[in-house]
Amino acid sequence: MDKQYYSATADNLSYFGSGFVSSRNDHSYGGITTDLLNFRFVKGVHSINGLAGFEAGGDNSDYIRGSGTGIPEGLKVPSVSSGQYSIEGAPVSSVMQSFISQVNYTLNNRYFFSGSFRVDRSSSFSPNKRTAMFPSLSAAWNISSEDFMQSVKMVNNFRLKASWGKTGMKDIGPYKYMEQFRYTTQYDGLPAAIPYQMANPDLTWEQTDQLNAGVELGLLQRINLDFNVYKNITKNLLVYRDLPPSGGFRKQWQNIGNSENNGVEISISTTNIKSSNLTWTTDFTISFNKNRLSGFGSDTIQNANAYGIVQIYHNGGALYSWYAKEYYGIDPANGSMLWVGADGKPTHDYQAARKVEYGSPMPKYQGGFATELKYKGLSLRANFSYVSGNKIYNYFRRYVDHDLQDVGFNVMMPRSDWKIWQQPGDVANHPLPQNAVNSYDPSTRFIEDGSYVKVRNITLAYELPSSFVSRLKLTGLTISLGADNLYTFTNFWGQDPEVSINPLNGLPGYAEFKYPNNRQYVFNINVRF
Repeated sequence: MDKQYYSATADNLSYFGSGFVSSRNDHSYGGITTDLLNFRFVKGVHSINGLAGFEAGGDNSDYIRGSGTGIPEGLKVPSVSSGQYSIEGAPVSSVMQSFISQVNYTLNNRYFFSGSFRVDRSSSFSPNKRTAMFPSLSAAWNISSEDFMQSVKMVNNFRLKASWGKTGMKDIGPYKYMEQFRYTTQYDGLPAAIPYQMANPDLTWEQTDQLNAGVELGLLQRINLDFNVYKNITKNLLVYRDLPPSGGFRKQWQNIGNSENNGVEISISTTNIKSSNLTWTTDFTISFNKNRLSGFGSDTIQNANAYGIVQIYHNGGALYSWYAKEYYGIDPANGSMLWVGADGKPTHDYQAARKVEYGSPMPKYQGGFATELKYKGLSLRANFSYVSGNKIYNYFRRYVDHDLQDVGFNVMMPRSDWKIWQQPGDVANHPLPQNAVNSYDPSTRFIEDGSYVKVRNITLAYELPSSFVSRLKLTGLTISLGADNLYTFTNFWGQDPEVSINPLNGLPGYAEFKYPNNRQYVFNINVRF
């Protein structure tokens, strides 16, 4: 249950001078079943195992919401609304079925082969487009088990591996392929419907071919390296694209174009110190990715949200590229806004500013780092993650740091390097409020670098000596103190630079009013009997 209430005497932050009340009830339920048949056969140097099965799941939800304005002071139920009143509700359901099979073959613990095949069927698409097939193959050669490697003492693991497979994406929500209507009007005194969503019976799975190759190398029982290269080609991209206004519908989910990702993933684990009392280990991962779009012909597809923030798709571009009027800065002469015109020169006219592609929320590289130091029963472990090269549209800052005095909440804590223009000659990054025309409008001003380094966790633990624990009739006793989401190092100015790039959640890379991850301190006692 969700309730909202603003009194008629609340300040202007409520936006409802006559009072507002809203009440919503949700009911959700679902189920899943998984049935698997496993088999295994071993004879000599040959080993075969695998599985076959069926999986099905469904989700159902229903909600009803009533709201109204014109609320008498002290009353908090929608039925007392004297102003505009609305009621809404809808049931939503989705079903997914999968047939699964996999076979693994090992020869002499040196050669490994695996194949899988699954058939998925989703209610997200029309009946003739719901089924998709996803095969995969993989092979590996454990070179370190070969006879000729036994004399190479410094190498304790050497493996080559390769794989190919298909995966699919269907998570756009239910009913997107159907024609939909809203019963929000009347005709001749009777309920009437208006078109709400245009049908797309050809909407289907977005499918990705994944090709990977790599090598694993272990040296001196101290260093482990995992190096992989990949090429992923996604076809029939699911894009919530803008439609021409003449058609009567603003947006529609469509399968358009292809996306190619090429990259490298590297993982290094090391044991830096290893003695009877002291051990120090580190783990480091990094992945580089380059994205390129194709299959759009001469078209440039735009996807905009309700606030006019735009992402575009076209041949040679990157997935989810921002497209906005180019911001230049603040005019030192009078403190007004400057934009870049079509000729590349500054202009005060927002409408004359040119539109440019301005990066993508897809990171150029990302990864993590972990280290652990152990001395006898005492251990200290820290985990970090990082992202770099991505651009985020900071709508939160656009809303609270737009410089206009009569729009929204201009209440953001300023950064130490920010300066408001005050007199001619000032080199500033915020205009004089009286000259802040169009500062609130979409532009590259609010597209920021989303790079960050996060301290995910730090944990200090102590395992009590066995001589003491045995007296308590226990097999083990560990006490630990940890901190999660401890700190984020970033130049991004907002709650959290870690935003979703799932198109189902709106524009990917769009930072709105997201509450950041909670910082938590955890004290733990682990008792083993």
